Amino acid sequence: MKEGGGGCVFPPPFYVEDTMVDFEVRLGVPDDAAGAVDCMRQACGETDYLKTSPENFSLTEEKEREILANPSTEGKYLFLFFAKVDGRIVGSASLSGNSHPRCGHMGVTGISILKDFWGQGMGRALMLAILEKGRELHLHGIHLDVRADNERAIGLYRKLGFIEDGRHEDAMRVGAIYHDLIHMTKIL
Repeated sequence: MKEGGGGCVFPPPFYVEDTMVDFEVRLGVPDDAAGAVDCMRQACGETDYLKTSPENFSLTEEKEREILANPSTEGKYLFLFFAKVDGRIVGSASLSGNSHPRCGHMGVTGISILKDFWGQGMGRALMLAILEKGRELHLHGIHLDVRADNERAIGLYRKLGFIEDGRHEDAMRVGAIYHDLIHMTKIL
């Protein structure tokens, strides 16, 4: 891994199942705001694995720019990493938390990738960036929620050392269908 640009960069290419796509993963900067909002809006419309639906997506470019300019304020943090192909943001991962004395030692992460780029190694690269940032912040661990039928994501998280430590029955509803969420944690 090398330093550059707005943060850590994982050198491309990544190879997965005889496919190759050149991409970089780095910490977001304010100039990424428009592309990040476009990517997240599109991702919300491509899959119902995400907690936000297209109808409920309300993030603005202005708010995203503010978050990227000030990732750590008032005892809270929200770091955003982006996967880019040819300069276009096609995936993102977040690491959030707070400095509360009793629970500030744990971070929370979430990830989304545009459907055309699934299976290209971007999820792994984004999660590695999140884990590295967690270590840099001296977190004790990182946790996440994933829909129980998202086998591809669960497999990735397990390979990276996350363990299932809880299940929230019917925690997500898509239309008239309820889905369980699996809570997973990795101790750093």
